[in-house]
Amino acid sequence: MHCDHIVGSVGSIYCTAEMWPRYVSEFEAAVEFFNTTRLAVPHPGFSERHAFCFKCGARIDPKVFEQPIPKFKGVPQIYARYAKYDERMKNVKLESKRKRRAVR
Repeated sequence: MHCDHIVGSVGSIYCTAEMWPRYVSEFEAAVEFFNTTRLAVPHPGFSERHAFCFKCGARIDPKVFEQPIPKFKGVPQIYARYAKYDERMKNVKLESKRKRRAVR
C-alpha cells in the first residue's frame, strides 16, 4: 500500500511533499506580515519538518525540503481581513499628518 507521506506541518496543517512548498511560502508571507504590521494580529503558528511520517512511520528523505520555495504574492489567507484594515489605517495616518502640517 502506498502512503502519501506527511513531511511537515505548517500552522495546523499537515503537509505532504507536494503541498510543502506552497504552504511554506504562504507561511513565510504570514510571518512577514505579522512582524511588519502595526496591528495586533494572531500569531501565525510554527513550521515544522518531520523526520518520520505520521501515517506509516517511514523515515522522511531530507531532500524533500530542498525544493525551491516560490515567492508568495498577495496577503496570506489568515490575515486577509487585517490587511484591509491595515491599509486603511496607513492612509488615515498619512492624511492626518498632512493636514496638521497645512494648518501650521
